[in-house]
Amino acid sequence: MLTGHRRLPSDGGALRRRLDARIGALCREGVTEFLSGGALGFALLAAEGVLRAQRSYPQAALTMVLPCRNQSHRYPAAQRLRYEGILARAQKVDWLSEAYYDGCMLVRNRAMAERADLCLCYLTQSRGGTAHAVAAAAARGLPIFNLAEI
Repeated sequence: MLTGHRRLPSDGGALRRRLDARIGALCREGVTEFLSGGALGFALLAAEGVLRAQRSYPQAALTMVLPCRNQSHRYPAAQRLRYEGILARAQKVDWLSEAYYDGCMLVRNRAMAERADLCLCYLTQSRGGTAHAVAAAAARGLPIFNLAEI
């Protein structure tokens, strides 16, 4: 499960390098499926990291677990194109709802935590959607790899 904040550090290159290194290590340890919720920020960056990793680890599959079909309707145009490009390259896309509704993002977070074997995150705050997703993973006893702490 890949989850993290929408706002990332200004030095995104360092985070991307840590992300790519961790995804590669997980692939070498036998992880074959990565779940991303498709949110702006870390979730999309991590999804792209899995797609990059597929060059060296073709067994690495990207599954997009999305809260609703219109998730990207408010994304800026460039980010919407990025999102659609990721969906086109993902091995699987699961939409949990046809349309947005209050609470659908939390449902998506729980669904990813229930399906995951581990959590790779970028968590710097104790509140919000990322904290909720990581807490759901921790409640299941999943290993948590927080790139904000590395």
